[in-house]
Amino acid sequence: MNETSAVHNLLIMDARGSRKLPLDGLKYTIGRDVNNNIQLHSRFVSRQHAILLRVPGTESGKYLYRIVDGDLSGKPSVNGVVINSHQRVTSYDLRHGDIITLAPNVQLTYLTDDLSTEILIKETLNAIGSKQVVVNPGMNLGINSGVNSTSTPTDYGDSYGSRPYLAIEDATGGFS
Repeated sequence: MNETSAVHNLLIMDARGSRKLPLDGLKYTIGRDVNNNIQLHSRFVSRQHAILLRVPGTESGKYLYRIVDGDLSGKPSVNGVVINSHQRVTSYDLRHGDIITLAPNVQLTYLTDDLSTEILIKETLNAIGSKQVVVNPGMNLGINSGVNSTSTPTDYGDSYGSRPYLAIEDATGGFS
């Protein structure tokens, strides 16, 4: 599927839970203020935290989204924009699977092919078999970076950019 026909989505995780937003506009403002196109729920997110811009891709007729730290006047956010838990940026061209951290417990995941995400989730569930998947509301599956599966919980509340985990409950109630 090429990018012109690809579905661009943003998976949003904040204090109010998770939601999926299809992206088709030219510009989105992101922040805590109710007047933003994408309102985030966290006291650690700036009122006007970032801007998401649709920009031409490297191939003719294709596009992608660029995230820019700060508001429309160029004033940067307080906590910045971190890509994939390690790179703080002022501007960044997003790729499928990029995880954007704006504050503790506030993450956006950029996805460009909805079908591949659904297939990945179905394959993961099929591989698990009869086990039940327990998902923390703040969890992110880390598309393109692999699922971090561990029996040791990650502290979601205090660590900026921490890696989530996938807990799998077996039939006896234990976790693997």
